[in-house]
Amino acid sequence: MPMMSHGEDIDLRRSSVRRVAPLTSARAYVGRVGADVVDFRGGGGFCGALFNRTLENTVDNTERAGRPASLTVPTLVLAGSGSLARSVCRSLAVVVRRPTDVAVVARSAGAVRDICFVAQARAALSGAPVRFTPVVVDLADPAALTGALTDLRPDGALLCASTQSPWERWGAPSAWTSLLDRAGFGVTLPLHADLAIAVGRALHRARPDAWFLNACFPDAVNPVLAALGVPVLAGIGNVAILAASLQTALRLRRPDELHVLGHHLHLHAPARPADEALAWRDGAPVAGVGTLLAAQRAVARPELNEVTGHAAALLLRGLLDGDEVLTNLPGPAGRPGGYPVRIGRLGVALRLPPGLTEARAVELNQRWSAADGVVVDGDRVTFGDPAAAALRPHLPDVADGFAVGGVLRVAAQLTEVRERLRKAAPEPARRGIGPATRTGPARKGEPVMSSFAAASTTPPATDPATANLLLDFYDELPRAIAACVDDPTPNRDPKAFSPGFMLPEPGDDVREYLDVATASWRPTTVYSGHQLTLLDLTNNPGTRTTKTFPSLLIVARAVEYIRRTGESIMIFSPTSANKGTGLRDAVLRAVTAGLVRPDQLRIVTLAPASCRGKLRQSRLAEDPQLRALNPLLLYTGDEPEAVKPLGREFVDTYADKLAGVNVWYSLELRNYLVADTARAFFEQRVDPTDAAPRPRWHAHAVSSAFGLLGYHTGRKILEETGRADPDTRPGSLLVQHLGTPDMVLNLCHGDFDRANVPSYRVDEDSLLFRRDGDDPHFPAVTYTPDEVLDPTFYTHRPVTSTAMNEIIARHGGDGIVVSLAECITRYPVLRSWLAGSARPLPADFRDLREWSTVMAFTGVLNAIDRGLVPDGHDVVVHGSGSYTTADFDPLDAAAITPVRTVRDIADALLS
Repeated sequence: MPMMSHGEDIDLRRSSVRRVAPLTSARAYVGRVGADVVDFRGGGGFCGALFNRTLENTVDNTERAGRPASLTVPTLVLAGSGSLARSVCRSLAVVVRRPTDVAVVARSAGAVRDICFVAQARAALSGAPVRFTPVVVDLADPAALTGALTDLRPDGALLCASTQSPWERWGAPSAWTSLLDRAGFGVTLPLHADLAIAVGRALHRARPDAWFLNACFPDAVNPVLAALGVPVLAGIGNVAILAASLQTALRLRRPDELHVLGHHLHLHAPARPADEALAWRDGAPVAGVGTLLAAQRAVARPELNEVTGHAAALLLRGLLDGDEVLTNLPGPAGRPGGYPVRIGRLGVALRLPPGLTEARAVELNQRWSAADGVVVDGDRVTFGDPAAAALRPHLPDVADGFAVGGVLRVAAQLTEVRERLRKAAPEPARRGIGPATRTGPARKGEPVMSSFAAASTTPPATDPATANLLLDFYDELPRAIAACVDDPTPNRDPKAFSPGFMLPEPGDDVREYLDVATASWRPTTVYSGHQLTLLDLTNNPGTRTTKTFPSLLIVARAVEYIRRTGESIMIFSPTSANKGTGLRDAVLRAVTAGLVRPDQLRIVTLAPASCRGKLRQSRLAEDPQLRALNPLLLYTGDEPEAVKPLGREFVDTYADKLAGVNVWYSLELRNYLVADTARAFFEQRVDPTDAAPRPRWHAHAVSSAFGLLGYHTGRKILEETGRADPDTRPGSLLVQHLGTPDMVLNLCHGDFDRANVPSYRVDEDSLLFRRDGDDPHFPAVTYTPDEVLDPTFYTHRPVTSTAMNEIIARHGGDGIVVSLAECITRYPVLRSWLAGSARPLPADFRDLREWSTVMAFTGVLNAIDRGLVPDGHDVVVHGSGSYTTADFDPLDAAAITPVRTVRDIADALLS
C-alpha cells in the first residue's frame, strides 16, 4: 500500500465527534477547532495578501497567454490527519504555484489544527499561494461528511485515512499483528476499503463532478470502489514510489521518461525474481530493476511517506492547475495494481510502452495481487492460501472469499476479530537467521535472507522487527531486578543513597515517558558465509546510544521514590558523555511528561574535557531554571577516567551537606544490567536461538561491557524459566580500541599489562604504523599505537572483566581491538550496509561523533577475516551508538562549569 499513516483509528460504529461548522462560502471558509478559529481568508495578513496578489498575477498572465481568465480558486479536500496527510500538506506548501484552497478534514481537532498551522507556515516561508484550513468531521459519519463536502464544493479529494494502521505490528504487536504476519497484507483489504467507500460516496453525492484519489491500499481497494460504482480517478504511492526510486537510481531528470508497471507487492523484493516489477525508459526495457530498487527497499517504511507525500503533491498541483500529468499511479480508474498513466482532472488513461497491451498489464498486476494475498476480480474478493488459512479459525465464511458488495460487513467482522486479538500477546517468532536454505516464500514481515557465499556489500530487502524494550517487557523487569539485586529496597545512607528498584505503574504518563525506548532487529548482509544482523539500539533522537534504556529505568526508579516519599533526588554521574546524555535526556523527559517537578529530580554530570565535543544542547541547558538545577561539570584534569574517583569522593564528603535532597551516585553496574536484560527478551521474541539453524555470537564495542553483561543476565533468566536452552547461548565478541584495550588484554592474557600489546613500527610505504607479529586480536595498521578512536571508551582495568571472561569461557567468544585506519578502510562498505537502517552513516566519516557501531562492525569483519569467528557461526552486532554533527547542537559554553577538584564541585553545587 502507499506509505499511508494511521492518523485516526476510526470505529465505523461511532457517531460523529463534531459536525463541521456551517460555512458561509467555499471560497472564504473558516475551520473551527474547539475555541480556536483558523482564518486564512483573502486579505488576512501576509498569507491572504500573498494569495490575492498571486491570484491577480495568474489572471493577468492567463489573459496575456490568450486564454480566458477565471477567478475561480480550486479547492482540495484532504481527508486524514496522520503522517501521510502531514507529508502531503508539507509538500503542497512548497510546490503550489497558483492560488489554491486546501481543507484538511478529520475527526481529531488537534491534529488538523497542527497540520494546517505547520503547512501554512511553510507556505508563508516558501511564498506559495495556498491556504490550509482545518475542518473537524468524522469521516465515518455519512451525513456530517456529505454536509461538509457540500459546503466546501471541492474540485477533488484525496483520502489519507484508514481504520487499519500499516505500522501496528511495529508499534503495538499483539496476536492480531501475528495474524497479519501469517496472512499477508492483503487480508486487511476490507479495513482499508471502508473509509474509501464512505468518502467516495459522500464526495459523489455532494460534488458529482469532483475527482477522487485514494491512498488506502489503492492496488486492491480501487477495484473494489469501481465494482461498487464509486468513482475513483486513481491512487497514490506504491508504483509511484517505485518510479521515484528508479528515477533516482537512473539519474533521470524527468519522471515522464519512465513507464513502470508495479504493485504494492514490490515495495519489498518479491519471493520469486520472476515476479519483479517492470520498467521501461523511453520505450526500452530497464534491466536489473530489483538491483535499482535495493536502496529504496532498505529504507525504513515510514520514511518513504515523504516520497509518497511529495509525489502526491506534484500530482495534485497538476490536477488543480488543469494540467495533464504523465506519471505512474496505482489503481487508475479502478484497475488492480499500478501503471504508467496520463492523468488530468477529466480522466485517466494508460500510457503503456510499445508491445505491452492493457490486457497483459492487468494480467501481470493480478498475478502480483495474488502474491500479495488478495485478488479483486469483478465482483468477487478472494484471499491467497496463507490469508485464508489465517482467517479460517476466526471467520470461516470469509476465508474462502466474499462478494464485493459485502465488504463493509466483512470490515465490521474483521474489526471485531482485531479488537479481540489485540488483547492477546503476539505469537513467538518461528524463524531463525542464517543462510540456511528456505523452502517457499518468506512470510509477510519476515526478513528475506541473502544467500551470498562470499563477502557482500549489498543489503538484502528487509523490514526490521521492532519493540519497545522497556514497555514491551515491563512484566519481565521484576524478574530481571531479582536476578541483579540482592536487596531492592531503598538505601537512605547519604553516602550510599539508592531509591530502590520499585518501578512506577505504566500509566499513560509513564508510557509517554518510555516511548523512545525502541530497538530494531535487522538482518544486514552475509559476509564470507556469516549472516550479520544489526541489533539497533540508537532510535532515541535525544541520545542515539544504548544509554537510553538504563537511563530511563534509573530515572523511573527515582520518580517512583519521589512519588512515594515526597523527597527530592539529585542524581550524580561521572560520564564520558553518553551516560550523562542519556540521564539528562531521561530527566528532561520525566519533567516534560509531568512525572515530577523540576525541583524534585535533578541531574549532575561530570565529564572529562576530552569528551567536550560529544556534549549536546537541550532544554536542560537552554532554560535558565533547568540549567541551574541540572549543572554539567567539565573536568579539566589530565586523566579522563579521574572523573569516577573524583565524583565518588565528592559524594562521600558532601552528600550529607546538601540540605533537602538525596544525592544518588548512580554509576553502579546493577543500575545498568536490569535494562539491558531486555535485549535477550527481544531476541527471544523475534529470532530465538533455539530455532536458529546455526550458532551465533553477539558483538559489542565495549569499555566495561555493561551491555553484554545485561544481555547475558537476561539470557540466564530465559534459560532458568525454561524458555531457552543454555546450549544455544551465543558467544560474545568484545571490540575495543588501542586507547583502552583492557578487556581484550585480560581475556587473552589474564591481566591488564599493556606490555602484551604488540609493538608497532612505521611502514615505509604507507607511513602507517604496522603491527609486529601476527596477533590477530590487535590492529594490523594504525595511525598511532596509543590512538584514542573514541573517548567514550575510557575505562582502564574494568572490574567487569572477570565476569565477561567467565561467560566467554563457558559459552564461547573472543576479543579484538580495532584502529581508526581499519574503520575508515571498512567505512564505504559499512555505509552501504547501514543505508537502510535508522542510523545511516554520513557520507563524510569526519562528521561522525560516535563510533561505537562502526567499531563493532569493523571488529566483526576483522575477526571473520582472521579466523576468530568459527565457521558456521552468525553474528549479531549490537549497534550501541552512532551520531553525527547533524544530530545535535553542541553544548553552549555558558552551560558548562569547569572543575578540577572536589572543592570545585562543592562550590558549584553548594552555591
